[in-house]
Amino acid sequence: MLRHPYILSFQDGVETDKTLYIVTEPVTPLRTYLTQNQLADFQLAWGIYQIAKAVWFLNNSGQLIHNAVSIWNVFVTKSGDWKLAGLDFTSPANGDWNCPKNLLPALERYWPPVSQKSVDKWTVDSFGLGCLIWEVFNCPD
Repeated sequence: MLRHPYILSFQDGVETDKTLYIVTEPVTPLRTYLTQNQLADFQLAWGIYQIAKAVWFLNNSGQLIHNAVSIWNVFVTKSGDWKLAGLDFTSPANGDWNCPKNLLPALERYWPPVSQKSVDKWTVDSFGLGCLIWEVFNCPD
């Protein structure tokens, strides 16, 4: 069980033959939240700080690589806290590294611009965080 104040909380889940339902705390996707609310720079910086703390926790305390830090995997609670989600592609830092770039083409824009063989696994989360910062301050497309 992985718990951190800036990682989206899993509440419950149900699996059927065709569908998997996941219940989390009530949140809004960050992209939607940014288009519906005019936030000051310090509010954006605080949200980014929260996501950076979540990534730090995964990388250092959890010894995990998120592999998909992006605007699509950040959600905002009613109180305005930003939460990191999308742990689908998370892999252990020690051991076999699951390279998600080949699994989901939409992640390619968050991948460091070097060949896959020379990418350090820690670089992926850092580059994704950098892309997130750019998108938050420059209106994502």
